[in-house]
Amino acid sequence: MEISFEQLCYAAEGMGLQYQAYSGRAMYGEQCFAVECDNVLDAIVSFTAELIASSHENDPEEDIDEIATEVREFLEGARTDSLGRQQVLYWPKIEWQDIPH
Repeated sequence: MEISFEQLCYAAEGMGLQYQAYSGRAMYGEQCFAVECDNVLDAIVSFTAELIASSHENDPEEDIDEIATEVREFLEGARTDSLGRQQVLYWPKIEWQDIPH
């Protein structure tokens, strides 16, 4: 299993978060997947639950240990920036794509 850009968009929508393109520190204008949130820890916990649930829905036979490993590896690549009252949670290795329909 590999977490897709579409899964990330679906997970963000399920969490009630708006996703966007973002260019963080040392990205030199390259854009990646990001969400704005009030609490980064809450967002990470919610992303974990959403990604595990959607992975299981897509393939109920997939090994839960494999799903957990993929989600953990995805979450370990996260970075944050402050936007004043909110924070942005972003993943430099997840290249921004056109928004799926």
